[in-house]
Amino acid sequence: MHPLRCQSAQPPTDRSGIASRSAKHLGRIVGIVTDSLAGGPLAYADVLAEGDGVAPARTDSAGRFAIEGLSPGKYRLSVSHPTLDTLGISLVSPEFLVVADSSSFVQLSVPSAPGIVKIECNAPSLNGDTSAVIGHVRSTESLASVPNVEVTLTWTSYVVTNNRSIEKRLRSLSDTTGPNGAYRICGLPGDLQASLQARVAGELRSESIIRIPESGTSLVVRNLAISTISGQHSASSAQISGKVELPSGQPARGSSVEIVGTARKTITDERGKFTLDSVPLGTQTMFVRQIGFREEAIVFDVDRVAAPDLTVKLKEVVPVLPTVNVTATQRDKALEKIGFSLRSEHSVGHFLTADQIAKSSDFRFTDLLRGIPGLTVGIDKHGDDVVYSRRAGGSELNATHGCVQYFVDGIPWGNGALEAMGVARVQDSTAQKMMAQLAIETARQLNTVLKKSEIIGIEVYQGGGAPAYFNQGGHNCATIVIWTTASIGM
Repeated sequence: MHPLRCQSAQPPTDRSGIASRSAKHLGRIVGIVTDSLAGGPLAYADVLAEGDGVAPARTDSAGRFAIEGLSPGKYRLSVSHPTLDTLGISLVSPEFLVVADSSSFVQLSVPSAPGIVKIECNAPSLNGDTSAVIGHVRSTESLASVPNVEVTLTWTSYVVTNNRSIEKRLRSLSDTTGPNGAYRICGLPGDLQASLQARVAGELRSESIIRIPESGTSLVVRNLAISTISGQHSASSAQISGKVELPSGQPARGSSVEIVGTARKTITDERGKFTLDSVPLGTQTMFVRQIGFREEAIVFDVDRVAAPDLTVKLKEVVPVLPTVNVTATQRDKALEKIGFSLRSEHSVGHFLTADQIAKSSDFRFTDLLRGIPGLTVGIDKHGDDVVYSRRAGGSELNATHGCVQYFVDGIPWGNGALEAMGVARVQDSTAQKMMAQLAIETARQLNTVLKKSEIIGIEVYQGGGAPAYFNQGGHNCATIVIWTTASIGM
């Protein structure tokens, strides 16, 4: 623990409000505690004045505190707060005098990011990078600190070589937790996104994403929770739930929710809600994506005591560059790179090119599918579009829409229900109803998140015609693959 001292002052005696105490010749301490790291007050911290029988005070939401009824003499203040525990520092004032029938004013402050980095990182980095990541590792079972955990930060850097080409290099820095579970990784560059992993005896126990801003000395505080039982990173799990909202506060239905480093992913329902089962215990990172909005990365801890209930609010993408006009040549090269062009020449599917999509007068995604052989776009009783395939067992008469699976930019979209039902081989009425509901909901989601201007290609396959990597639901399913500008960095 590193002791930090502060300045104190004694303003002119203020006798207002202490007349009843003057007979006892007592003094008081008033002050404020600020958090330079966060740029605001340190709210709800415990402030203790040394001395027998002196009760601690707690700062309010503005960081203010008062300790009453003190005998005249010398005092020193100490502050307790979870932020200080995480940083591994002690916040202690210098000794000062309390005078009878007067108030002593004290201001204490958590140091700024550069100040803490200077304390934690004794030796400067060779390349001049000054940012750092620090934190503690605790057990999900006992909540105790865990020593001897190897914490590694890994990221990709790009270097211009002697022949003026750009070389991609993988970099990493590590530290091992001490007896109090603390770790620190110093000498990090700015404008960095990296993977933070915790391992015990070589076994991965936690993985999360770290982001460091571009300018100045930055400090990221990241506490990690891990299972201390071998093999429990994947064996022990819990259920998490939450909701995703648009900037307006409306539900963000059709958002993609995924836990980094696992196979756990889902799509939010019409209320913007989601549930994920079998999420490993420990510190996890969740990515939330919706076309037209910024990707959100949420870090949280999963344990057996309380399942987290998360709320994610999306932010609209703010353009920071002038509009880029993508030429047909650029688009064609991009489609060729992802295999669209080759499949359109040699596969048995039906293909819609960017030019065909642009010439269409339709504005919704499902409208683009009208007229494609084997597919029918109908309307359910609520007026929502639904896509079904006769070849996959769909029928407009009995509302069994068959097995229709979707891929957006190569990633399965909302098909988890198909796997759970055993896919199209299950022919009972319950499975048919579930697939019908899935077909309706998926079409509604895609109409919400896909913009015509962002779609650059569509592939449609019937039965066994889909390539193996576009087939999760079995050989009887119709497969619809949508490519957007996001898939090729446009």
